[in-house]
Amino acid sequence: MSRNIVGSGTDFNNIGDIGALGGRPITQGTTKKGEMYNRNINFGPGYEELARIVAGLGKDVKRINQCLTKAGAIEYASKRRNWTAHEADITGANGKPDGIKEVFVCDGTGNVKVINGVGLAKTTYPTRKAYRTLYTSKEARKEKPYGSFMKEIKTIHAGDFDSNGAPYYENDLSDLGEEFKGIRPTITVRELYKQVVFQPVYDEMKQSLKDAGVPPMIMAQIYNKSLSAAFNNHVKNQVLAEILGEDPDNVAKKLVNKTLRSKEYKEECENKITKILEDKGGEFSTCQGEIQQLISETTDELVDGVQAPPPRQATASPFRTPNRGVPSP
Repeated sequence: MSRNIVGSGTDFNNIGDIGALGGRPITQGTTKKGEMYNRNINFGPGYEELARIVAGLGKDVKRINQCLTKAGAIEYASKRRNWTAHEADITGANGKPDGIKEVFVCDGTGNVKVINGVGLAKTTYPTRKAYRTLYTSKEARKEKPYGSFMKEIKTIHAGDFDSNGAPYYENDLSDLGEEFKGIRPTITVRELYKQVVFQPVYDEMKQSLKDAGVPPMIMAQIYNKSLSAAFNNHVKNQVLAEILGEDPDNVAKKLVNKTLRSKEYKEECENKITKILEDKGGEFSTCQGEIQQLISETTDELVDGVQAPPPRQATASPFRTPNRGVPSP
């Protein structure tokens, strides 16, 4: 079995478990003398575990350099509720302690989240692979950076719904083929609210925050806190109150959590966002006015001396009345 393309090798289909790859024959190698020899897949020490992390668990390995030292790890942990930093000489060459202490960080329940400056994050491999499948050359990727690609594929179409009365993504990825059919999640009510109702207001106010010298980390906190409060006020809490018959703050947490998992809650949230986007009674404009107020209040809470921008003019919803049905969750 000879190789026609340098670096090209055997592909496999329907393997299933990672361990099933071990021992399978792959493209033959060639010695310096030109002699062919057989090769089989083998996992060296740690590599089967790595495969199970990145493929089996769907995680990316990430560097958190702040956690290389105990002092840095303490600072990192202090920004997270009940997280703590620790040291222990647990291993070294050949599995024997080497006198250099490992630094690890535990979350609020005691789970190790970072060790020696290395942690895990949700994988971005499917979208990174899709990106490099579309933009194969360095020049093409320079012209279309990964961040721009991600923004494009996540953008929800604004203006109308599909024939089923549901929102849909702006850009079609069908050219990528079946392999990448599922790289975008189903559009949730919260994501639809964020992009169409909340985001335009924040974008108008963002520059004034930058001009005032608000650090990017604080801006992110302002964004996330304001978004959560706005969504809770306009969708979540209103739907809960309708289902429960009273303010959810006055209801047992166990019952509230059960309601949040119910089909009725999901359907009523879909109905609620549809009503906002239809802008019946000016609800879309009212929501955006309240969002601006929330962002201003959150900014005052987190930053001193930043003047809120002037009141914005009312804006009509960009969506036309859906043909039928309600948005997908």
